[in-house]
Amino acid sequence: MLRCFVSTNRRAARKLEEKFPRFFLESRNFGDDFRATVRKTLLEKRPKVILEVGGVDRPALPKSPDYMYIGLDIDERENCSVVYDKFIHSSIEEKTDLEGVNLAISKAVFEHVPNNARAFQTLYDVMGSASVMHHYIPSGFHPYSIALKIVGNKPQKWLIRNLRPRQDAIDTTGYPAFFSQCDPISMRKLLERTGFRDVELIIYYKATDYFAFFLPAYLLVATFENLASKMGWKIFASRMLVTATKP
Repeated sequence: MLRCFVSTNRRAARKLEEKFPRFFLESRNFGDDFRATVRKTLLEKRPKVILEVGGVDRPALPKSPDYMYIGLDIDERENCSVVYDKFIHSSIEEKTDLEGVNLAISKAVFEHVPNNARAFQTLYDVMGSASVMHHYIPSGFHPYSIALKIVGNKPQKWLIRNLRPRQDAIDTTGYPAFFSQCDPISMRKLLERTGFRDVELIIYYKATDYFAFFLPAYLLVATFENLASKMGWKIFASRMLVTATKP
């Protein structure tokens, strides 16, 4: 019964997206932007040491003789030592003897970190001068993020399996979410206070797919997202692509 209800609503949502893509879909793809930004840094900066935070055994980059690829995560799986040149089983909040990192990257990690002030201080300490970092970070005041904090972690896992039954969503989501300073305004202040410079943020507003299981909620959230985008209410962004440099 529930699966039929969800499936029917999601099909209706897809039809609306096809007919009115500008209203329901982001004009830019954050995944493409992240890959393009990292690729540009690889070509222009030629980093020798790259750190990926929170990639577990799903790294964003392939190993290469052009750089040393280091993974850091609180989870550790058998394949981690294969997909990276070096793997560190630790929280990004903890101090490490790692140093000389030229490029640090992450995808959808920092919303799961309880204390991002400590996390970015750790990154600052391990990065070399003139090094750069790129992070894709979901924002904490989008309707989905607020709902996630209200629901909590255990119900979230059940909801993902039943309301958003995509395999990639089931496999890669469901971790506890804290959204510590995870909004564009707080994040910029945090990075600059830590010592980073040239802080740039690409803001995205739309994440309606999370509400496609129930068409009225889907329409309501899409309307709110368009209003927030038009008014420039960055606090209600769905996600951001953050770039910053250690001077």
